Formats: sequence, structure tokens, C-alpha cells
Amino acid sequence: MRIVIDVNIWISFCIGNKMVELRSVVDSKLVEIIVSLELFDEFLRVTHRPKLQKYISENRIKETIDLMGTFTTILPISNIQADFIDPKDNYLLDLSFEAKAEYLITGDRALLNLKNYHETSIISFRDFIILFFNTSDAG
Repeated sequence: MRIVIDVNIWISFCIGNKMVELRSVVDSKLVEIIVSLELFDEFLRVTHRPKLQKYISENRIKETIDLMGTFTTILPISNIQADFIDPKDNYLLDLSFEAKAEYLITGDRALLNLKNYHETSIISFRDFIILFFNTSDAG
């Protein structure tokens, strides 16, 4: 299954003990995590915001980048079409469409309220984990 994980999930993972299940998802052979250069750029911008610097160590940022770089597939976005209420999230929708992702995993309320974008279901990390572990146990 192909998935796109929003930067807010990666940031929560990077901060500390939240999203610990993300490591199991990333290590799994059941998913292919799709990222783009835009996602990496946003991750770097957000992790270096002064208000987050006190919560995130440089080592944790490096560890997360290594995790992202090792266990993800980088896909360029060539079909720019999304016109979402929050333009900074358009690239996530375009990436999901381009990747033919089954899921876009996010904590962003506006995206979650959208529920679907073309063939991609937009769900919370918690809902994905429930789905993922139920699917993993069954297979």
C-alpha cells in the first residue's frame, strides 16, 4: 500500500514519544511511503523554527531525516492541480494523486475534513495505525 505522511506527523515523531508506532510503519514491507522534495523542504523549515528548537534536538532531526531518506520513495510532483483552501497543503494532495496513494496521513483538521482526494483517503495517524495493525495481523 502506498501512503503519504504529512510533515506534522514526522514533526510529532521527531519531538519525542508521540507517534512511536511510526517506526513500525516505516520498517514494514507492507507500505511504501512516498515523499517529495517539497515535503523534505517543509520538514527542514518547520524543524528549524525558533519555537520548536527547544523541543527538537539536532540529533533527532538527523535521525528522522535518515529514516525518511532510507525508507521512503522520493517522487517528483509533475501534475500540479490541487486548489485546496490552504494552499500550502496543495503539494500533499498533488503528491498523493501523483503517487496513487491509498492514504494521506495527517493531523491537519482541514485536510481531515476533506476525507478523500481523488482515490486517496485522508485519515489521522491514529486511524491509520488501527487499520495498519489490523491489516498486518490479518496478513
